[in-house]
Amino acid sequence: DFLIPEVFNRVNNYLLQVLQKFLDEGVVAHSSINSLRELLLKNEDVIRQLNSHDFIKSLVHLVMPDRASLLDRAMGRPTTLLLDMIRNREGPFERGVISAPFHAFCADLHPLFNLAPGQRIYPAHLLDALLQCNWLDCGRVTSAEFSTRRHVYCAPELIHASKSELRRMVEDAINMRGA
Repeated sequence: DFLIPEVFNRVNNYLLQVLQKFLDEGVVAHSSINSLRELLLKNEDVIRQLNSHDFIKSLVHLVMPDRASLLDRAMGRPTTLLLDMIRNREGPFERGVISAPFHAFCADLHPLFNLAPGQRIYPAHLLDALLQCNWLDCGRVTSAEFSTRRHVYCAPELIHASKSELRRMVEDAINMRGA
């Protein structure tokens, strides 16, 4: 009733054209993603070597979001060990909290793993493993005692800990590592 028949027909035709355009592009996008997936699977060795590049990581996760990705397989044993350490609360995960800078945290993990030449644990691997283990992103945490902000992740059982408690635990963990 709001639109007169002439306007209604114009709007309806326009919306049908938009729908058809998305349907057409969706078919093209779907076939492109399948082609890309096949290409990545055929070149898995190259992907393993380039797994530190953000573009490659994004590409693999875009076309293979099923979590059985080439990146996960490329990391192989280190990823499994990382998940085990987090779940069992071993090493730097013992206290149930970790904080940024995550690249430095990952560098501290390297001696704990027997990595092949060129293999590294990157912050993306760490953060993905934390999420798989249900750790919580607490954001950038500050407290009255510690005024600088630190990005903090905590184990699920610490969900009710105050920001001050989390920050104190982070600082204690950092001091222990430095000692």
